[in-house]
Amino acid sequence: MKFSQSLIEEIKLRSSLSGVIAKNVKLLQRGSQFIGLCPFHKEKTPSFTVQEDKGFYHCFGCQEHGDIFDYVMKSSNLTFSEAVISLANEAGIDIKVEDKFNQENDIKLTKLRNLMQQITEWFSDQLIAGVGGQGLRYLNTREITEDIIKKYELGFAPNGWDQLKQNFLKMGYTEEDLIQAGVLINSESSNKTYDRYRNRIIFPIKNMNGRVVGFGGRAIDDAKAKYINSPETELYKKRNNLYGIFEAKKHIRESDSVIVVEGYTDVLSLVSSGYKNTVASLGTALTDAQIKLIWNLTNEPIICLDGDSAGRRAAFLAAERALPLLRPGLTLRFAVLPSGYDPDLMVKELGVNKFDQVLKESISLSELLWLKEKNQLNLETPERQSGFIKRLEDSTNKILDNNVRSSFKNAYKTRFREEFGFYNKINHGKEGKKWSFQKFQQKPSSKNILKTSLLNEGGHLSREKFIVAAVVRFPELLEKGDELFGKPIFISNDLDRCRSKILQAVSNGVDQSADLLNFLDLAGLGKVVKNTIETAKKGHSSFFEGDFREEILIAWQEAVALHERAALQREIDSAWKEYIENSTESAKSRLLSLQEELGDEESNHIPHTELFSDFKSKIGID
Repeated sequence: MKFSQSLIEEIKLRSSLSGVIAKNVKLLQRGSQFIGLCPFHKEKTPSFTVQEDKGFYHCFGCQEHGDIFDYVMKSSNLTFSEAVISLANEAGIDIKVEDKFNQENDIKLTKLRNLMQQITEWFSDQLIAGVGGQGLRYLNTREITEDIIKKYELGFAPNGWDQLKQNFLKMGYTEEDLIQAGVLINSESSNKTYDRYRNRIIFPIKNMNGRVVGFGGRAIDDAKAKYINSPETELYKKRNNLYGIFEAKKHIRESDSVIVVEGYTDVLSLVSSGYKNTVASLGTALTDAQIKLIWNLTNEPIICLDGDSAGRRAAFLAAERALPLLRPGLTLRFAVLPSGYDPDLMVKELGVNKFDQVLKESISLSELLWLKEKNQLNLETPERQSGFIKRLEDSTNKILDNNVRSSFKNAYKTRFREEFGFYNKINHGKEGKKWSFQKFQQKPSSKNILKTSLLNEGGHLSREKFIVAAVVRFPELLEKGDELFGKPIFISNDLDRCRSKILQAVSNGVDQSADLLNFLDLAGLGKVVKNTIETAKKGHSSFFEGDFREEILIAWQEAVALHERAALQREIDSAWKEYIENSTESAKSRLLSLQEELGDEESNHIPHTELFSDFKSKIGID
């Protein structure tokens, strides 16, 4: 089975040699190369090197040497065809297997690549000739130096309809050749063709190997389209390329970081300011292929988009697209620019130090999703809070990697408990109302007025009804106790709605039971509240008798704590099951964290449970 040379090159472009080898060899970066213990012979001192830039590995001990295909073949005992198929699938490349080697197709692509380079040189010649004077003046106003112009091979398209066309026809190329290169357009109103780029600065787009695959053109007059980009061609697939990737890849590897911006001039401006590890997403939100391409060079790219609504939308879209692709150690960060600024303008007006600060304050992908969902609504009610966490769960469920998905969920649960675990308004006089988080303090037992239905694990609905009914009967609980009413996670939606309305009523000054009942009835919850109180009284009649007293407060606080511990125990059971099934580090970490939390809530003088001690001994923790 044979494959075209273009497929082989595409696989190399979109694959990381060090990334493939690092799956079973621990590699350490040393300058521009990686070193590790050779996988092909036993050794104690590393003599195995990986030259990512040059695309080969070499062992100075056993002399094994080769490219990415050689490595996959030798390490996995595959044939060349099997290695090609495996790497192509991993890179997301559709394979078109050819029974007979299509030599004509490779010849055609070679001719197209040569043509693209010749067109690039022609555009460059136009820029430095008299016809490109206006283009040079524009670049000067953008503070783009001569060195940058040469390095990125910038050019200029003259203001004519067929100057490029006539030049290359004389060189022996056909109109069809130029159409396939994307620089000639068929007229819709006639059979004539004309130059795609006219009176524009030209930005050649190169692949990872430095071959020109397309062009971007910026108008320097009042043309309707400010930018015109190459159409999809045999060489150019916008979703698979990044502007400046060839020029930046060395600096990306050296710094182990990359800045991803939106436009051509943003790249050139940042490079001029010293940020040589900058690339552009070609004016669109990052695609799956672009994210994978960047990850071949560094693990945590910084997405730096314009500080306007369009830039924010692009950031959110990039985050959403990245979720299914996340793997341990691979993620995105987001630098948030001030409103009204793009990277070019910010560096020029506010300076490099301010831009450095923005990069240092970049936020993680998980933080971006949290803030996006949190800022949609005012989260002052349990209903909105539950909707908020549901949206986060929907997002994290898109993560395909089990370990990363579990880590996201655990992090969000912990943060949710920290920010919304206790939701209470406290009057601070002139300072106004503030939010407060208070820890439950163990008080003397009050089991004499609590029945066993509140203590049983299966009695969560009874506990929820008791907790709500108690507050309706004794609103003083929200004034004199630790005020934990907003903290428990309720399974019953009706009781969750009741709690929300009760908090709303109390915050509006309702502090009498009769008034609270009337408020809930007007809110359409009269029947629910009536049933809740009747059920709670049947099991705990002594609690609801008489006036408010200290014993009432202690009993209610204990019921809330029991409910929280039961919910936490359910999480522990789920985490234990996950650890038994998967035995991953994230599952172990989650189980330890939850069990520690349960131990803290039991109070300081209560030792860890036997289950926790047994678990720690099993996984080797002292």
